[in-house]
Amino acid sequence: METLFALAGLAEILAILSSVTYAVSQALVRLGMRNATPFGAALVVNGCTAAGGIILSLRDGTLLASTFWPLFWYAMIGVVGPGIGRLFGYIGIIRIGLSRSITISSSTPIWGIAFAALILREAPGPGIILGTLAIVAGVVILSPTGGERERLGGWFQGALIYPVICSLAYALPPILSKLAYAHQRTPYVGMAVAFSVGNLTILAFKAISPGRVRLSIGRQAWRWFLLGGACSCLSSILLWNAILIGSVSPTLPLSRMVPLWVLLISYFFLGQIERITRRDVAATLLVAAGGALITAFRI
Repeated sequence: METLFALAGLAEILAILSSVTYAVSQALVRLGMRNATPFGAALVVNGCTAAGGIILSLRDGTLLASTFWPLFWYAMIGVVGPGIGRLFGYIGIIRIGLSRSITISSSTPIWGIAFAALILREAPGPGIILGTLAIVAGVVILSPTGGERERLGGWFQGALIYPVICSLAYALPPILSKLAYAHQRTPYVGMAVAFSVGNLTILAFKAISPGRVRLSIGRQAWRWFLLGGACSCLSSILLWNAILIGSVSPTLPLSRMVPLWVLLISYFFLGQIERITRRDVAATLLVAAGGALITAFRI
C-alpha cells in the first residue's frame, strides 16, 4: 500500500476510485432510465448525494459552523455541476448511448486544466498536458463522421451538444471547490449544498419549460436510481477529498477515466442495451493512457 501511495499519491488514488464508483453509478442510472426520464434520474441521484453530505457534515459538525463564502461557492458548484452538468449528461446518455456520451463528456480535463491555470495559477507539467491531449484525442475519435452527422441530423439534433456542455460544466466545480476550501475545508458541506442546489436548478429548468420537460420515474427505475445515487455519493466523497488534499490539474483528469470502466461494464453487463464498437474501444484506451500519463508525471 505504501508503494502504491508513493507511485501515485493519495489524491490521485482517490480520484481514480472516484471514477470507478462514478462509472458504476452511470451504468445503474442507464438501467433505470429505461423506465424514467433524465430529469427524474438527476433529481433522485442528486438527492441521494445531498443526503449523504448532510449526514456526514452534521456528524463532523461542519454544517452548522459554515460561513457565507464557502456556502456561496458550493451553491455555484451546484448550479453548474449537479445541475447543468448532471442533467445534460443524462440527456446525452439517452440520446447517443452510455459509452459514447461518457467518453465525450470526459473531455472535462482540457477545460479544467485551463481554468486551473487561469484562476488558481496551477502550472501543469508536460505529462499532465500529454495525458490531457490523449483524453481529448479519445473524444475526437468518437465524434460523428460526415455520414453519421447527416443521419443524426446535425450537431444539436444528434445530441453531441449535451455531453459537450456536460464536460464544460463539470470542469468548473473543482476550481470553485478550491475557492471554497480557501475559507473552510468542508467537503461534506460542499456535497450537501451543491447537490441540493443542483436539484433546485433542475426544477428551475422544468419551471421554465414545463411543456418540454417530462419528469417521470417508473416503479422499476427506483431501485436502480437509489443504487446509482449511493454510488454517486461515494464517488463524490472520494472526489471532494481528492481535490481537498491535491491539485486540480492531476486529480480532475484522473477522475474522468470513467470511459474505461464504463466500457468494461457495458461489455459485461449492458450488452443488450449498449453497443460497443472498435471506435469506442480505441477512444477508451486513449482516455486510459491519458490517465496513466497524468499519474506517472503528476505535479
